[in-house]
Amino acid sequence: MDGTSDWYSVDRATNVPLSLWELRRRQVQLFHDQPTAPIQIFELAPGVQKFHWHNLKEDLGFAELRMVPRSNFLEQKYPLPLNQGNGTAWFWDGHYVWSDKDAPADLLHSDHLVTRHGNFEWTLNQAHYVMEPSSKPGEVRVHLDTETPGFETFLAEIDSSASRPVAAIFPWKLHPGRNRLKVWPRNNAGRNGIASWIEVDMPAN
Repeated sequence: MDGTSDWYSVDRATNVPLSLWELRRRQVQLFHDQPTAPIQIFELAPGVQKFHWHNLKEDLGFAELRMVPRSNFLEQKYPLPLNQGNGTAWFWDGHYVWSDKDAPADLLHSDHLVTRHGNFEWTLNQAHYVMEPSSKPGEVRVHLDTETPGFETFLAEIDSSASRPVAAIFPWKLHPGRNRLKVWPRNNAGRNGIASWIEVDMPAN
């Protein structure tokens, strides 16, 4: 959502809203004369705003995406970008900036480049798991993490058993044959997030 121009973009075929990273990818494709999926812009208050959208080739450049390295703006004043959003100067070197071979970021931000998509846009409402060998034979320790607004608990479904709440770190006892673990977060409104799962084959001996 662009707070100044009061518009947002969607994929024209699916009507799914697009992030700035996705807009950038499509704009860079156009700059390189590559095919790209069309987008559609929705203005929330047509005719009211000073700026109006035309298309990805004429309007706002997304080739360099910058991120302020914090999100607690109501609790903390600094660090704060210099001349943020005034359109005349973007000289602050504290941004974290997306960079790739198609449109490398400015040298000004060389100390804070982000090149892994998962570090710039992480998946919300999904459980991320890491497996650690346990000291007990046939057992692993499962570590869970998530970015879920209003997070309440993790749920786990082992093999064909019913789902149950689990701690962020819990033991998973494996049996001979195929083992399946499915985990997902739940928020405090009772809504389940996106499931993640893994299957492990355990030898019989």
